[in-house]
Amino acid sequence: AISSACGAATAAYAQLTSGVTMEADAADTQQCWLREKLAPEMASIQKAPEPVVELYFRLYKIIEKEIFKIVNTGYGPGKLVLLGGITINMPHPM
Repeated sequence: AISSACGAATAAYAQLTSGVTMEADAADTQQCWLREKLAPEMASIQKAPEPVVELYFRLYKIIEKEIFKIVNTGYGPGKLVLLGGITINMPHPM
């Protein structure tokens, strides 16, 4: 079963594997952006032993790359720390 850990990623995965071409929707730019970025990765994601796990790792790398494109590191001698993570929803009591 597909995880619902990230509803937008899950929806993008389902849309990209449905065989239906999705139209761009100005009212849902996040979904359009996810589909655009994930589309070139789908063949590798689907071949992975755990496609949904691969989906989230690929998406993390895509977002990390986008963040580094917009981060300003020319502000002086200080340090900039970017934290990222993957949240795993587990059943109670874990």
